[in-house]
Amino acid sequence: MIHIEFSQQHLDVFLSKIMRQLEQIVAVKLSKLNKSEEKLLLKFIQDELGLEALLCATPNFFKYHGKETFDELIKKIDAKIEQLKLGITREITEVDCGSYLSTLMHNELDYILNDLKIPFKTKITLKNKINKIRYVELTKIQKIEFSKKYFIIRSQEIFSIFITFYNEQWDKLPEYDRYIFVSDLNLKSCPYCNMNYIFIVEDKNLRPEIDHFYPKSKYPYFAMSYFNLIPSCPVCNKGKGNKFNDDLVNPYSNVDEDKRIDFTINLEHIDFMNIKKEKYNFDSFSIDIRKTKNGNVELLGLRELYRQHKDIVIDLLIKHQYYPVQYIYSLRAFNFSEEEIYRYLFNNYNKDKDLHKRPLAKLMRDIAKELKLIKSV
Repeated sequence: MIHIEFSQQHLDVFLSKIMRQLEQIVAVKLSKLNKSEEKLLLKFIQDELGLEALLCATPNFFKYHGKETFDELIKKIDAKIEQLKLGITREITEVDCGSYLSTLMHNELDYILNDLKIPFKTKITLKNKINKIRYVELTKIQKIEFSKKYFIIRSQEIFSIFITFYNEQWDKLPEYDRYIFVSDLNLKSCPYCNMNYIFIVEDKNLRPEIDHFYPKSKYPYFAMSYFNLIPSCPVCNKGKGNKFNDDLVNPYSNVDEDKRIDFTINLEHIDFMNIKKEKYNFDSFSIDIRKTKNGNVELLGLRELYRQHKDIVIDLLIKHQYYPVQYIYSLRAFNFSEEEIYRYLFNNYNKDKDLHKRPLAKLMRDIAKELKLIKSV
């Protein structure tokens, strides 16, 4: 994983372009809400938490000017929802009960039908039948309980204004669409894997995908949070999908030692000092990731993906055999810096801040360090 260097200027531009748009959307939404609990929830987001708090929510291992972390905000929002839910005493209408049931059944049905690989036409037929639910006869107590459960569904719909802005309105901003956001961040390779370039070619409608580290399906209020928008390659974005757990590491985080991703090679039977004889024996070694608590490795299949890059390691092993230390040191006589020597030998970058500029830079640096190919590595 490649660390994304935080840019205050980039964040300031993001806030200046996005904040006013969201404030207007929230104001319109508030004017249309009739039910008191839902209105109180949105006003809590707007006035007590503040939209800026949501837009600037930070990863757990990265503190920005005292801004609250994602987890801290989740606890506050969940507590407010629970408080409002418990305070509900009104009776919802039978239509609302039917709407709640319909929504609940739709959600469950999607999971079931997808697992069973039911044909598309059958799905539509079943969903149309569910949509006919309009009236559910309940007692007064049951209606109050339904009100509380229905409020949970409605709260997600309220927060969906952030998803709608991300999906439908962001790219309509004339001076700050997603192309500009990603371009200004100036990342060259996917920060999750460092295996694929994420270049932008605007006139061809080509750009990296944007992963929501906290999935917007579960945390819709973070759909436009700056540190939750991670430019990534299609492989990683699809692999991560809507999954989330506490072991995953946000690329903006300052990673603890036990969550670092470091590469190594396991030599099985070849003596690489005699590489002339078996220099292309791909079965004689394996690429591995050192023990780590970083959940990205398992979720994104990084260990398995990196094992496909033995050709890169073979090149390093050949250089380890054929480039004597004296040759490497002799390059200093030409007044090359250590960084320039590294670039000359390995066609890649050495410094942490530059690893994103070229795929596989972290792998090459770790193995070069393990082989002691250059003193400065």
